[in-house]
Amino acid sequence: MSAVGNVLDPDGVDSPRGTRTRRLAIIFFVAVLATLFSWFSSFGLDYLSAPTSARREKSVQDELDGKNPPFTFNVRSEDSDGSIFPGAIVFDHVLNSEDVEILKKTNLDADNSERKIMSVVHANNGTFLSAESSHHGYSSPFFLDFFSDRDSSLSIVAMKAVDVHCSPAKAAAVLVIRPRGGGAVPGIMFDLPRGNLPVSVAPDKNYGKPFFDHQKIDLGNGATPGALRVQSVAERSDCTWKIQVTHSDSSGLHTSILLDHKKPFKTLGIPLRSQQEFILDDAEHFEDCNRNAKLRADCDYIW
Repeated sequence: MSAVGNVLDPDGVDSPRGTRTRRLAIIFFVAVLATLFSWFSSFGLDYLSAPTSARREKSVQDELDGKNPPFTFNVRSEDSDGSIFPGAIVFDHVLNSEDVEILKKTNLDADNSERKIMSVVHANNGTFLSAESSHHGYSSPFFLDFFSDRDSSLSIVAMKAVDVHCSPAKAAAVLVIRPRGGGAVPGIMFDLPRGNLPVSVAPDKNYGKPFFDHQKIDLGNGATPGALRVQSVAERSDCTWKIQVTHSDSSGLHTSILLDHKKPFKTLGIPLRSQQEFILDDAEHFEDCNRNAKLRADCDYIW
């Protein structure tokens, strides 16, 4: 201890023993205080500045997150799996005599019959329109898949049809497959001749009501909403249109326009009279509406 004391207090070597002990104690106490002050100062500054640093880091993260697109989307058609389903198939040109004979002679109850019909449809670029007992009109169904890479949450809170342009339906040939029961398929419906807000077609208490009055689509923060089935009805018209989407995030409400692969959405209708009209009769054959007066009323039937 004497050697340590000589190092700490070299001037006190010749001092009385009590005085020197007190001086050493004071020096040691001051050294301890200095060390503690230094440590607590460093820790205290870190502690006090931690919330500010965290807020600054979060602000930077939020700013970077906000630079990501709020969401992306994909449009998928509801392609037939090779089956003939209730609805209609429209063509922009008349079918040749060979295709007409296939339609008339093919019995859908027979083996490979649907394959024969579908070969005619695909060869002539036919467009499928769905007929569901849930709503008035033949519809063009498709799916919207929404994605968001944002860490923060956001919600799609409204949609409406905009830039709607319609003209009389121009289909030159129509195949009609009458519905035979069935129910609504969950999703939304744009009834273009009657309004621009989508209604719910889910088989529940909200059926027929504006969809976004009781529903929203959550995105971001890892949310996976799945595909939204969209139907659009044009009745006796052919329509082009766009979808305006409103989404909400921490900074407020924002709108954007959805297109079908950079083009407006297109919904086809059925003319009051087409050059060729065929309907699937009870015997599972396609009959020519223009040559069978008894079927005329059925051919004019529009859901």
